[in-house]
Amino acid sequence: MRFVAIGLALVAVALAVIATIVVLGRRAPPPTTAAVTRTVSALDVAELERDVVESASERGQVFGVKVTDAGVRGTLGLAPSDVITGISGRPIRRQFDLHDALAGAAAMKATALYVELVRDGAPHVERWELDGDLRDARRSKPSRAASVTPSLRPVRDPLLDTIKEIDDHHFTVPRATIEQLAASPTVFAQGARVFPAMKLGRPEGLRLFIVRPTSALWALGLRSGDTVQSVNGVTLVDPALLRDVYDQVKGTPLIRIAVRRRNALEVIEITQTP
Repeated sequence: MRFVAIGLALVAVALAVIATIVVLGRRAPPPTTAAVTRTVSALDVAELERDVVESASERGQVFGVKVTDAGVRGTLGLAPSDVITGISGRPIRRQFDLHDALAGAAAMKATALYVELVRDGAPHVERWELDGDLRDARRSKPSRAASVTPSLRPVRDPLLDTIKEIDDHHFTVPRATIEQLAASPTVFAQGARVFPAMKLGRPEGLRLFIVRPTSALWALGLRSGDTVQSVNGVTLVDPALLRDVYDQVKGTPLIRIAVRRRNALEVIEITQTP
């Protein structure tokens, strides 16, 4: 029995030594990537639909999605090479995964999203604080498919040919043209889908979606994703007030439109000509 006890003790010591070696030899786990927190508009997040993203693959293996629309990337602070691989713990591999993840977050009334990215070949995590209600944003966002009528060929209004582009931010427009456009603000606004924009719970301006190339808005340099903040310093908060804004600026030779585009402020200047 003595030899049995000694043998068992030796085995126990050996096992303890082996366990110590294994523990000491283990590599420490990589540190958790700290999330970068940013505030983004719920309307901008709602723009992440199947027609603005594509699957990203490496060595034949799909591992996430890229945002192909430059305007959507800009408003969300994404780089062209960024790949979204997860949202709030849900793996994103294809366009349908992105739709389901955002639908689930909207149903849960999420106020923030944890977005997992591959940026420059390395994992990156961002915490998107949502400015606005994601569910309301997804409901109010116009359907791109519904806005297209392939059977009808868009007709350009000859009035728009009087708008002359000097460069991307400067235009000359006859006063008569501006008066005709202002006389029918509803028709003018039909050149795009227009919604009030909010930032940190406060009105920021008017957000433009699906700006049509045959519209006056397009002819004046405005594009989808732009937020028109003010005209000659007059803040825009409601499409119904466009006529009132024009009444305040119609006598001025220069109309300055402040626009937030891809998180940067730009100014479009329109010179009224006789």
